[in-house]
Amino acid sequence: MCVVGSEKCVGNVYSKATSFVDYVWRALRRLELDESKLSDGVIQGYHDTYRPRMVEMEVFNMLKVILAPCIEGLILLDRLCYLKEQEDVAFSTLVQLFDPLLSPRCYGVVGVKAPGTELSE
Repeated sequence: MCVVGSEKCVGNVYSKATSFVDYVWRALRRLELDESKLSDGVIQGYHDTYRPRMVEMEVFNMLKVILAPCIEGLILLDRLCYLKEQEDVAFSTLVQLFDPLLSPRCYGVVGVKAPGTELSE
């Protein structure tokens, strides 16, 4: 989890936390967010309220994990097809930049302009 508009991320705080309350406090400190508006009771209340829906969250996360590579692939293919349709592009392809196990966003879309064509913005 990261703060919107910031490079600060929680990282691997969950594995070090002893409870949900401890996790929230560690995450807030890591993200440098205001801790004064929360108490242990409020945090535990959220946990108790939403605990029965944990199965739904697990299913949602599994769907996200399963579908993410498909959606990423569709986006890449759409961009590649766009380049293939352009008359001033002589060659276009997908290039694997690094190991897909590190990130599904390991591919680059490369297009080479045809000789004698001007670059446009």
